[in-house]
Amino acid sequence: DQNTVLNYIENGDSLVKRFCKSIPYQLEAFFKHNPEDIDQFFSGFAYWIIRRVKQIKEKNDRYDHLIQRLKDFNSQLFKELKDAANGLAEKIIRFQKNHPKCMQFRKHVQNKRKKYYHK
Repeated sequence: DQNTVLNYIENGDSLVKRFCKSIPYQLEAFFKHNPEDIDQFFSGFAYWIIRRVKQIKEKNDRYDHLIQRLKDFNSQLFKELKDAANGLAEKIIRFQKNHPKCMQFRKHVQNKRKKYYHK
């Protein structure tokens, strides 16, 4: 319904604002030092959020190379980024729990994933 969509948009907007406020100051220095990793960073950050929201467990992260570069540059920066991704994911999960249609869709996706991986 329209109210759910409006709430989602407002919540999404607050997620973006929260991320922008929580960007560690060292990230800009990392980008200056590693300009080739900018696109990969945003893909990796989104991947960490989605992985947490969908409760996907993997032995190897798809962004191991990026993780290693972040840790080599500043291990505290990597920890802050993972905490920010987890915080945003938790906010998304809370939003889904408060909106039953989102939860129905999430359960549908989880069931499809179980069927696919347990063949």
